[in-house]
Amino acid sequence: MANKELNILKQQIKNGDCKGIGEVGLRHYDKRAKLDGRGSQSKVWMDLNHPMILDMLLLANQYSLPIIFHIEPVYSVTGENYIREVKAWYKDKCLTCPKVTFIATHRNDATKRFRRYIYKL
Repeated sequence: MANKELNILKQQIKNGDCKGIGEVGLRHYDKRAKLDGRGSQSKVWMDLNHPMILDMLLLANQYSLPIIFHIEPVYSVTGENYIREVKAWYKDKCLTCPKVTFIATHRNDATKRFRRYIYKL
């Protein structure tokens, strides 16, 4: 199913019907623990270097498009902290795909130092 969607996206970009990509949800924590059991979205955890994500980035780079990523680097409820991994990923992808405008959601979940780092890329 996802490959079909990626092919549709490619065609829309080639036709000029699509001016950006996103929101691409790669990391989202189950908020029920923070919201007293309310909410229904399960944890989403996708490999940041999944081949389909890399294909999307190369496509965005080819057409100089923006891409919005939803990556939550920390989750205080369980003490999960992937700031180093996410930081390294953004740095690598910014260097690999210099024509892409990266839009990062959930930057407020990260430390001030991480946010400053992302802005400098």
